[in-house]
Amino acid sequence: MGRLVAITGGIGSGKSVVSRILEIQGYPVYDCDSRAKLLMVKKDCLDDIAAAFGEEAVKDGRINSPYIASIVFNDVRKLKELNAIVHPRVAADLKSWAQSQSSEVVFVETAILKESGLDRVVDAIWIVDAPVDVRIERVMKRNGLSEKEVVSRIEKQAKELCFDVPSYVIVNDNKSSLIGQVDQMLRNKLY
Repeated sequence: MGRLVAITGGIGSGKSVVSRILEIQGYPVYDCDSRAKLLMVKKDCLDDIAAAFGEEAVKDGRINSPYIASIVFNDVRKLKELNAIVHPRVAADLKSWAQSQSSEVVFVETAILKESGLDRVVDAIWIVDAPVDVRIERVMKRNGLSEKEVVSRIEKQAKELCFDVPSYVIVNDNKSSLIGQVDQMLRNKLY
């Protein structure tokens, strides 16, 4: 297995854009959000979620996302309960995936690096950062949320960005070249 680098940043910062740049250049990228969604449709996970959140949490063999979101965005304990179900499955899946890759460096995209515990298993961290007003505008346009809803999500995600492994910042302010920054980090082996 090569070196494992986390791509992180708050909602609307541009993590997915950086991931796409890397994928286009041939680097393997594990997307925690999409992989978690795949893992959450497995019977054992669905059973655990239904046990924790009630039968309404699962409909037609799928997670009732609006129902779960309405609970976890308003109750920190329930969010921790959901995370205790999902995070270990994602961590195990990431480990298996990373070991199957032959690249010198592989990437994992996650918005909740510390909260998920993945900060303890990566070799370096790339933090994608953007001004708050740019992030709010992006998320409102992309997700159809109100400014208040976006600000609430940004505040809930806000964590101190202090890690025990090397971390580097990519500025995504609609002015600086993302491709140029990514290429420079790869050239300088900032991983």
